[in-house]
Amino acid sequence: MNRRRYLRVTLGLVSATAVAGCLQGEAVLYETNVSATSPTKSWEVDLEAGNQMRLEVEKTDDGTGSVNGYVHHAETGEEVASTAASSGHEEFEVPETATYTVLIEVDGSTGEIRLRDMN
Repeated sequence: MNRRRYLRVTLGLVSATAVAGCLQGEAVLYETNVSATSPTKSWEVDLEAGNQMRLEVEKTDDGTGSVNGYVHHAETGEEVASTAASSGHEEFEVPETATYTVLIEVDGSTGEIRLRDMN
C-alpha cells in the first residue's frame, strides 16, 4: 500500500512539474487562430539584450499543413530564432536591445504563436 501511494505521489509531482515547465515565462506575444487568410501574420515587439526568450508555435487543427514561427531583427532582417509546430519550441537570448518582428507562416492549417520572456 505504501509503495502504491509513493508511486501516485511521485507521478503526480512529475506531471505537475512537466505542466509547470510548459507554462513558465510571461507571454510577450500570444496570437491564436492564425490561418493563411489571416490579415496579420507579423507583429513587432521591443526586446532587451540578454533576455532569455522562447518562441512557440502550434498547429490548432487537424489539417495536413505546416506552421512555422520566426523572430527577425526589425531593422536588419537578421533571423534570430525559428521553429516549427512539429519540432516544439526554440529558446534564444536576445542579442541586442531593439525592435524585433515575430512572424508566423501558416500553410494549409490554423496555428498559434507565443513569444515568452523566460526571465
